[in-house]
Amino acid sequence: RLQRLYILRASLEMLQSDRMPDANLPSLNVVEVWKDIKSEYDLSKRVFGRKIAFVTDPFKRDVIFRDIEQAYALAKAGFSKPAVILAGSVIYEVVRSF
Repeated sequence: RLQRLYILRASLEMLQSDRMPDANLPSLNVVEVWKDIKSEYDLSKRVFGRKIAFVTDPFKRDVIFRDIEQAYALAKAGFSKPAVILAGSVIYEVVRSF
């Protein structure tokens, strides 16, 4: 199931590199992304990590955090469809792990 997440990420990277070479995507500075998430949703990375404490596999947690960061950055850049798909895969994994 995590393989699906990697396939989705690879697809997004292909779209970004092949079809949108001049796209003005924000850089994925993790600290800045989480600052934006905190200011917009009043949810820090630490608080979110506590809320998903039931996900004990460190690899899965890293993937979840990374995908949230990327989905947020995509949404901010106006790429709503890939952001929703990526966010949906995060929701799926979190619910499945619960």
